[in-house]
Amino acid sequence: MMDMDDEFDDLLAEVNIPTSPKRPKVEEQVIVSQPGSSKEGTSKPNTSKTHCVLVNQKQRGNPLLKFITCVPWEYDEIIPDYEIGRAICVLFISLRYHNMNPDYINNRLKELGKKYDLRVLLVQVDMKDPHTPLKNLTRICLLADLTLMLAWNPEEAAKIYRKLQDL
Repeated sequence: MMDMDDEFDDLLAEVNIPTSPKRPKVEEQVIVSQPGSSKEGTSKPNTSKTHCVLVNQKQRGNPLLKFITCVPWEYDEIIPDYEIGRAICVLFISLRYHNMNPDYINNRLKELGKKYDLRVLLVQVDMKDPHTPLKNLTRICLLADLTLMLAWNPEEAAKIYRKLQDL
């Protein structure tokens, strides 16, 4: 375990802290002009399902969902666990699950890439001694440009989630 701590410390020492704020990532698509038309330009892609929060199928049965009542949500085939608008995503994990599947978050982050402006790791603290797994998740968040947020029960996690919707 000590070698892993040293390895993370070395990686953290090399992390570059951005000097300027992030700019929103806007995907654009080129509109090809029709013959005889002089219009050519860019537009935002069609945004479907922006009226509700998107929830990954993997979250079926998560007690957190019964506390999300202020906005409509629906299941969709998305990479993160939750998608709030086009710019915010949330990955959710409990510490117990993280201890049983330590590579789970790393694999999810590989799938996720850098697709969102705000990327949140919402962790439910459901262990008596959370220090070691929280230290590990904190390092992952620092290296992967994630915001770490902690909740001690599903209702508190839903409150944090509702606050993210206000951003």
